[in-house]
Amino acid sequence: MLCCLSFSIGGYDIEKESLGAGAFGEVFKGRKNGDIYAIKKISAASSKDRDKIAKEVAAMKNLENPNVVRFMDSFDAKGYVYIVMEFCNGGSLNSYILENRTAPADKLGFINQLAKGLRYLYANEIVHRDIKPDNIMIQNNDTLVIKLADFGLAILWEIDDCMSASQAIYYYSACGPKYYTAPEVLRGKVTMKSDIFSMGCVIMALFAETTVYWAHGKLLLAPYIDTPENQISDATKNEKRAYVKRHILIQVDQTAFQDLVYDMVQTNWRDRPNADEAYQRAYDIIGANVSLTGARP
Repeated sequence: MLCCLSFSIGGYDIEKESLGAGAFGEVFKGRKNGDIYAIKKISAASSKDRDKIAKEVAAMKNLENPNVVRFMDSFDAKGYVYIVMEFCNGGSLNSYILENRTAPADKLGFINQLAKGLRYLYANEIVHRDIKPDNIMIQNNDTLVIKLADFGLAILWEIDDCMSASQAIYYYSACGPKYYTAPEVLRGKVTMKSDIFSMGCVIMALFAETTVYWAHGKLLLAPYIDTPENQISDATKNEKRAYVKRHILIQVDQTAFQDLVYDMVQTNWRDRPNADEAYQRAYDIIGANVSLTGARP
């Protein structure tokens, strides 16, 4: 019997205390047959809600990659849909960075894994649209494995055969914190390179370790120019260049890595590398020099 057991449903024992809230629902720890899962509870009161949930399930259920949280199951009950996912015992990247003194080499290991996960989504024509440290989870089993999570805002890319994914623009409403949101998304457009901007902002935040207060007074790692009101999405090229030179300091190929991050946060999405290019450039800089982060804190 669990001390904080709230209810049993769908064959799962779900704990009362929330692990956190995503774009469209709350996440709880659940157990079934001795295994632990992260279970997202989402209201399905309206057809609009059900459409959102169907998109999230469709985006997740066929994904199988070490750097993407694994979909396990889903079921309906009492006006809610429950999405059962792999449980990541290391919490979020946001919490990890705020709670631990993380060496630059370990941050590079995280970035290398994040680039792998993003390349996998790109290969499957999925735009996550809400990449931020709070939606990046850590599996801590001797090695720290980074996993992209929370696909509530994801888009399954649908394009004509004659149009390449890298050329396509998808019209959609802007969501997610502005600190990580690409300029085109703020204007109601999404491209296959929108997540690249978000990843560039994640890298900036990992090295600067600046924070803002977010939902429910929670601290969120967030990059900005001098003050929180000055977003990366609004910054000039000179401001972005100065930012990466000031904050992104590493022992290997520093200039090449600064150039990569600068290119990832370009205002015009056409000027950013795609996920394959970003991964290859990151690997050329990081992969040969930094292994996966290993020791537990």
